[in-house]
Amino acid sequence: MGTENKKHAVSLGIRIGIVFFLTILIVITAAYFVLLRNVQNLFTEYTITMVEAMTDQGVDMIETELNTGKSEAVFLANAFQLPVLKGDEAGFPKPYIEGGYLRMVYVTREKAVASDGSVWDHIQSRADIQTAFSGETAVYGPYYNAENEFVVCYSAPVRQEDEIVGVLSVEKNGYRFCEVIQNMQFINSGESYIINEDGTDIAVSDPNHMEWVTSQYNAQKLFEENGDEETGLILELERKGLNGESGVGTYSWEDGLVYVFYRPIPSVNWVLLAGMRRSEIVAMTYTALLSSVSDGPVLGICLFFVILLTILIIYWIISSMKKNAEINEGLRRIANYDSLTGLLN
Repeated sequence: MGTENKKHAVSLGIRIGIVFFLTILIVITAAYFVLLRNVQNLFTEYTITMVEAMTDQGVDMIETELNTGKSEAVFLANAFQLPVLKGDEAGFPKPYIEGGYLRMVYVTREKAVASDGSVWDHIQSRADIQTAFSGETAVYGPYYNAENEFVVCYSAPVRQEDEIVGVLSVEKNGYRFCEVIQNMQFINSGESYIINEDGTDIAVSDPNHMEWVTSQYNAQKLFEENGDEETGLILELERKGLNGESGVGTYSWEDGLVYVFYRPIPSVNWVLLAGMRRSEIVAMTYTALLSSVSDGPVLGICLFFVILLTILIIYWIISSMKKNAEINEGLRRIANYDSLTGLLN
């Protein structure tokens, strides 16, 4: 076989091998992205289901906190020592004054006296006080009181011989609900928050966004001020929750899609909302799939067999061309030279 033919065979074999290798890589890449898209859809659906379950669990935790506060208020109201004579001081349950309570207020039809000795005016008309006078335990707030403390009040009737003679209103730290939902943060930017019946934020899971609570953020007021489309979409989802609906909605934020899960908290007409960016789900899916492929042995094994197969194809092509060239050379000699004398025919 001539030197020129050998070079041609090697060159052709290498070219075919490169084309084969690139073709396999293209097929693998296409398969990877098809798989990524399918996995992404599945992962998105799974994540949405998971967040829905966590949101439902969050509602249960909030209801448990509210019921606990009501039960404690009833217990404290039953332990409350009424003044024996007019002018006597009320006997507030002292062991509980320092147990997570800011203060207690004993309310009668005529006046209201707090555990710190202060006299409160006009508290009798408050909704929770009126409800407690009717015989039920009620919740009020969270709100900022006269001392600028963020509190939630649990009010229970105080009875004497089965007759309601007053109401004990117990103030607790209103930021407690931020602690309750603090673990309800999804991925990086996702978070949860609670609105009251007026649509005002009263709790948020991310401590960095506490100004939503301190500034008493309200989507309705903000929408009336600037008419922002995104705020209008959020407001629509909040209204659905306030109307007792549960569901999942979306809105665009910074050219990205955000999922919002809303669940009503029936006992107090609040709404728990949880937000999560779709872009983060996509990024997390891509990272998880890429890590699972690159960290495992599958990628290395596949690359090894692709390279080995490419080398074998190149070797087979070169060998085949060499054999064909030798056969052709033999046939040419037989056709052109005499087998006995070696002379040209």
